Amino acid sequence: MIFLKKLFLRNFRNLEEAEFSFSPKENWFIGPNGAGKTTALEAIAILSTGKSHRTQNLLEAVQYGKSHFVIEAILSSHGIEEKIRIVIGPDIKEVWHNETRLPGLLSLLGLLPSVFYAPSDIALIERSPKERRRFLNIHLAQLSNSYLQELANYTKALAQRNALLRAKQTSTLSLWEMLLAKATTALLEKRKTLLQNIEAKLHEEYVHLQKREEIPRITYEPSPNGEVSPLLWEKMRPREFAVGYTLLGSHRDDFTLLLNNKPAKTYASEGQKRSFIAAVKIAEASLFTSPLFLLDDFGVHLDPTRQELLHNRIKTIGQLFLTAPTALLASPEACLIQLA
Repeated sequence: MIFLKKLFLRNFRNLEEAEFSFSPKENWFIGPNGAGKTTALEAIAILSTGKSHRTQNLLEAVQYGKSHFVIEAILSSHGIEEKIRIVIGPDIKEVWHNETRLPGLLSLLGLLPSVFYAPSDIALIERSPKERRRFLNIHLAQLSNSYLQELANYTKALAQRNALLRAKQTSTLSLWEMLLAKATTALLEKRKTLLQNIEAKLHEEYVHLQKREEIPRITYEPSPNGEVSPLLWEKMRPREFAVGYTLLGSHRDDFTLLLNNKPAKTYASEGQKRSFIAAVKIAEASLFTSPLFLLDDFGVHLDPTRQELLHNRIKTIGQLFLTAPTALLASPEACLIQLA
């Protein structure tokens, strides 16, 4: 079993200095808006994935007027204590695991796997394909170093090919197209498998939360939807020279969430959408071993019955971290952390 034991923050957003000790099971950050509840959850997410759900630029998390922030953590991994330390500022970027300095934040992936669930995750239904690809990438990068490497290979090849298209140069296009085809095949297979594994658990989780016999589904829509080959990109070249960028490939993948075989974006109610996303996140978490489950603004937009159903389910998944104004549904053994 892997769990987070302690967290120390310095100059991280509105938390000048804070130290927390956690239960291996259930933990609540409680307090009014602006007290730092979501900030604490954000720091845990950075420890796990190297990324924030609030910004793509971690320098924004440095407290105003300070030179850098520090995140330190003690985790227990199968009974052995390990330490993570992150220091980020304009002139410093250090990531340590025990006594080893790591090359970057992405090196933390897999040490402390997590799933982050917030009300804004309704964007998986309502917003752009970019949100859904980010969901796939964060999960798969925590599971597989090879996925992360293939994603990096793909991103590099795509940037090079786009530059050549804008310059209308053909000299090395075939080389980058060959690399794109190889990486696309690898990404497609892993993304398809992940969505199939989530869908296999989705119905049970959704019915548990909704108490209604409805059928949630996920359909993967890879780009291109067919054979991936350098020949395909060669056929697309005339159109792509005209627009100056690559029109097919994994950077345009998408998936659709369906309820009773209709797009949830159009046909589901607000309550159905939120239960659908909660079910997706719980199904996702079940694919990890001993994950952290981070839930921001517990119960928002849910009636008391659905709040209780959700809490009863998630407290069995792994180590649980929730934020809320109060902890009305907290288990008797839960750790309550009051933020003023």
